[in-house]
Formats: sequence, C-alpha cells, structure tokens
Amino acid sequence: KWCIETFEALMKSAQSPGTWGYPATGHTSFRYDTSNTQYAVLAMRSAANLGLEIEDSAWLAVIRYFKLIRAKHEGKGAVHLIREGQATKDDGRYAQSGIPEVPVDEIAGFKYGSLTQYLNPWGSMTCAGIASLAIARHALEASGSSKWNPKLAEEVEQLIRGGWAWLDRYWAIDRHPENPENRWLFYYLYSLERAAVVDRVKRVAGRDWYYEGAIELLVRRNRNGSWGRGGGSRVAPTCFSLLFLKRATAPLTTG
Repeated sequence: KWCIETFEALMKSAQSPGTWGYPATGHTSFRYDTSNTQYAVLAMRSAANLGLEIEDSAWLAVIRYFKLIRAKHEGKGAVHLIREGQATKDDGRYAQSGIPEVPVDEIAGFKYGSLTQYLNPWGSMTCAGIASLAIARHALEASGSSKWNPKLAEEVEQLIRGGWAWLDRYWAIDRHPENPENRWLFYYLYSLERAAVVDRVKRVAGRDWYYEGAIELLVRRNRNGSWGRGGGSRVAPTCFSLLFLKRATAPLTTG
C-alpha cells in the first residue's frame, strides 16, 4: 500500500509528463531538471519491478524529455565500448586496441536544464540521460508495447550511443567532465555507475570505469571514513561514493 501511494504521489508531482524537478522552490525555472528526472525514472523502475503498472505513455514521455534536453550535437563519430560478457583481445585496462568501434550518427551529451547557464552538457547529466533512456527502452520492450517500433528503437539507441561517445571524448574520473568549477564530482560518479550497469558497459573509451573510479574514491576518502570537502555536509558525497563502490545498481533483466 505504501509503495502504491508513494508511486502515485511521484507521478502526480511531475511538472509535465516525463519531467520532474523542485516544485517546492516556487521558481518556475527549477521545476524540472535532469537530475530529479533521473531519480524519478529510477523510482519508476523500482515500481515496475514490484509489479506496479506503468503506462507506456509515461516511458515515452521520459524518452521525449531526454530528446528535448539533449545538447547540440558535435557531429558524427564512433565510440569504443566493451559490454559485460563481451570478449576482447585486449587485456590492458587503458588501451583501445581490440575494442570494436561503434558508429555514432550524432555525438551529444545531455544538459541539466534550459537556463542559459545550463546549456552545456555535463558528465553527470549525460550519464543520467543514458541510464534513463536505457531503463525506458527496457520497460517498453519488456511490456511488448505496440508503440515500441524499430524506428523508435533505433532513435533511442542512437541517443544512448551519442551519450557514450560524448563521454568517450571528454572522459575523466578525477573531475566532473565539462562541469563549471568541477562541482558535484561524487554525483557524477554515482550517475556513471548507474549508466554503465543498466547499459551493461564495462569499459568506456577503453577505460575500466569501475577500476579507475574506485581508486579515485579511495584516494579521496577522509580519515573518518567520509567523503567530501569544505564546510558543507558530507552525507551526500559519502552516500554517492558508497553506492558507486558497492555497484549498487541492479542490472536490467528480462523474464
């Protein structure tokens, strides 16, 4: 009963179909953003795993949002990815030799919001877009939705590939890619873990994302076992770090 009530409240709190934000702020410009939408999509996935019914239109709205929030694309290209279970001739952690190139129609990351200062893509938002699109795709495929057709499937695949290609181009673990002042590094790593696990990606740009991220976090750990610097709260950075290290996201499964 609690899950049903909470899920219904979540869906009612959407600022528009497929879009969530900070409704309590009173500032209309912040009533939707990509980070809150990511959290909502993760909650929708949990609800679906519990057997709660989610209409196809809700998942389609999520796809529509990430199409709208996508940054200006940076041309055609390719991305080097190794997915879980995929064999490769290369045993090194950093080389790209032996890793197949996946063609990408448009290299593009995802933005935080529509305000002028948020028009550029960030690493965390790009990972949020990849994870959310992969979850929506999986839900529509699993339900056998009549609205999930080959054209839409290819479009979503290209959006996901374009996001990975953007991360390939701007790859970083010790900083938040393209984020002004390098803010929210720990949230970026949290988002990277979610994107990589739900899309079954083991390496990006020939790099073992978990190996590099785990080392970076262990180096940054404070003596008291927390993460985070300065006078702000260390609760969120510590939670994000533990969720990354635990690989807390459950892979998408069928059946």
